[in-house]
Amino acid sequence: MKTVQALDSLLAQAVADGVTPGCVALVRRDGRTLVHTAHGSLATHPAAPVHGPVTIDTVYDLASLTKVLSTTTLVAQAVARGELELDAIIRRVKETLR
Repeated sequence: MKTVQALDSLLAQAVADGVTPGCVALVRRDGRTLVHTAHGSLATHPAAPVHGPVTIDTVYDLASLTKVLSTTTLVAQAVARGELELDAIIRRVKETLR
């Protein structure tokens, strides 16, 4: 339970520090919900199209993150397998993919 409180505090602090205007966290294990919490606002900029509090039902569009998340994961796996070095020259890597 201490970890749950720590996560909740961390998220609340992130909002308070301006790291993000708001966030939702859901942690499940073995079919049980351990944490489901929401903090902050949908937006802080006055010109934002939507305002209001973030709730546990808030849905975020992560479409723009899929390329970054999948690429990062694939690169990390290739590095772990020894197939790629993080400081490799991209031109040389690209040539081997042809």
